[in-house]
Amino acid sequence: MAMKITRRQALKAGAAGVVLTSPIGIAPRFIRPARAEGLAPGMTGGPTGFEGAERYQYDETMSEGRAVEGMRKLKAEGKAPEKLNILMTDGAIGHFTNPWPPDGPTLQSIWEAETGVKLEFIPVSPEEQFNKVIQDVTTGSAAYDVYTFGYAAMGDLSEANGIAPLGEWIDKHGADFADPERGMPTPESYDMLYKYGGEPRSVCYDGDAQVWVYRRDLTEDPANQKEFGDTYGWEIGPPRTWGECDQLAEFFTSKGMLGNGNMMSHFWGISTWYNRYVSKDNPNQHLFDDEGNPLIDTDAGIQATEEHVKSLDWSDKGGLGWSWPEYYGNMANGNSFMLGTFSNCPKFLDNSETAIGGKMGSFLPPGHQFGDQLVRRSTIYLGNNGGVSTQSEYQEAAYLWLQWSGSTRIFSLLTGNPGGFFDPFQLANFQDPLVIQSYKPYHVPIIEGTVARAVPTIAIPGQFAMHNTLSENLVAALAGEISSQEAMENTAKSWRKHLRKKGEDKMIELINAAKSGWSTVIDPA
Repeated sequence: MAMKITRRQALKAGAAGVVLTSPIGIAPRFIRPARAEGLAPGMTGGPTGFEGAERYQYDETMSEGRAVEGMRKLKAEGKAPEKLNILMTDGAIGHFTNPWPPDGPTLQSIWEAETGVKLEFIPVSPEEQFNKVIQDVTTGSAAYDVYTFGYAAMGDLSEANGIAPLGEWIDKHGADFADPERGMPTPESYDMLYKYGGEPRSVCYDGDAQVWVYRRDLTEDPANQKEFGDTYGWEIGPPRTWGECDQLAEFFTSKGMLGNGNMMSHFWGISTWYNRYVSKDNPNQHLFDDEGNPLIDTDAGIQATEEHVKSLDWSDKGGLGWSWPEYYGNMANGNSFMLGTFSNCPKFLDNSETAIGGKMGSFLPPGHQFGDQLVRRSTIYLGNNGGVSTQSEYQEAAYLWLQWSGSTRIFSLLTGNPGGFFDPFQLANFQDPLVIQSYKPYHVPIIEGTVARAVPTIAIPGQFAMHNTLSENLVAALAGEISSQEAMENTAKSWRKHLRKKGEDKMIELINAAKSGWSTVIDPA
C-alpha cells in the first residue's frame, strides 16, 4: 500500500542520505568527476552499486545528464539554491528516499552527490494536495520551489500564475519526455499530460490511467467456465465491452463476492463513471461539444449514469464511504472479482502476503462496439505532475530537478520502487526489468495498452469544483435521492454556469485545445 511519511521522517531520510534540440552553453566539466567510480565507460552520472545499474546511467548527450550539467552550471554561477523545497504527495516520497533496488542508492543521494543541491520533501495527502498548492499560490507564501499536483490542476494553476511555463527550458536542456522511442506512447498522451493550452506546463510523474485487474484463477475454474457459458453464451474471461463486464459482475456476485469491486465513492468513484462514459461514441464521447455545451446530460450521459447506478447491485453498499485503500484491501482479501483502478494494484497486491497472490490477471479497458470497431477507453484520473512555482527564486534550477527525475532512465528506476505509488507511463518504463519485476510481466503490456487508449478528464480552470459537483450528483443518484437524469442535468447546469463565470470564449478555446489529448486508438471488434 502507499507509504505514509511524515515531514519528520522525510527530513531524517534526507539527512541520511518532443524536443531534442542541442543544449546551448553547457559543458561536461560541470559533472563531478567523483561520480565516475562504478559508472560504465563513457557515463558521467547515475546510480551504481547493483546489477544492471548501467541501464539508468547517463552522459551529457542524455536528458538526465543534461539536467545535471545544467544544475552544475547554475551552481558555479551562483544561480542555484543550497536546497530545493518540494511539496509532494505523501505516498510518493519513498521513491526518492528509499533505496531501490535494496542494494542500490536512493535517488535523493544520487542527485545531491552530483549537483550539490539538497532536497527537502514536504508531504501532503492526495485529498489535500490541490488545496495546499492553491493556498501557497494565492497567499504568496513562497514556501516551495516545486509543487506536485493532479495533472488536471494545470489549468487552475496556470491561470492563477502559480506554475511557470516550461517550453523554453525543455528546449534549452533537451528533455526526452516526448522522445518517440523512449518517451510518451503517443503524441496525444504527451499533449494530455504535459501541456495546458498547447504549452508545456508540468512534468508528468504518474499517468494514473485506470487499469483493470481481475481474478484470473476464477475464470480458469472449469465449473465457473461451464456455468457462465451456459448462462451468458460466451466463454468466460476478460470482458471486451461494458455489457460483458456487467455480466461478469452479476455472475460473481451470485457466487458470494463482489462482482464489481470498482471505486464508487465520493471523489474516487467518478473515475469509474468516466471510464464507462467516454467510450459511448466513436472515437470518443467528449464531455463538451465544440461550442462548449456539456454533453453529459445527453442520452449517452444519462445512460452511462443509469448503468453506473445499476452496477452498485454488484458492489458493497458501504463502499460509498471508502477511499482507494479500502478498495485495494477488499481485492487483496479475495472479496472482489475485478477492479478498475490505478495501475500499481498488482505491484502492491500480487504477492504472498495477500489472498490473491499469483491469482491475478489484467485486461484492456472495456468499451462499446460500433459496427466492426471497438472503442476501448480509460481515463487519467488524479495522477501526479510536477510544476515549477512562479514564486521560486530558482525556477530554472527547480525545472532541472524535474527534468532529471522525470526523464526516462531515472523515472524507470523511480517507478519500479515499491516505496511509492507513482506509476509507469513512458515507453522506456515498459521495457525496464525492474518495472516489470514490480508491476508483473502479465500487467506491464496492459498498462502500456491502456495508456495509449486513455483520455483526460476535465483539465480546465475550475476542474476541482466541476469534479466535485459531478461527484456529489453521482453519489446522490447512487443513494437513490435523485434520478440519473436529474444527476446529469444538475451537473450540466452547474458546468454551464461555471463556463459563463470564467468567460465562455476563453473556456471554449481551452476545452477544444484539450481535445488534442484524447486517444484515437480503435480496436477491431
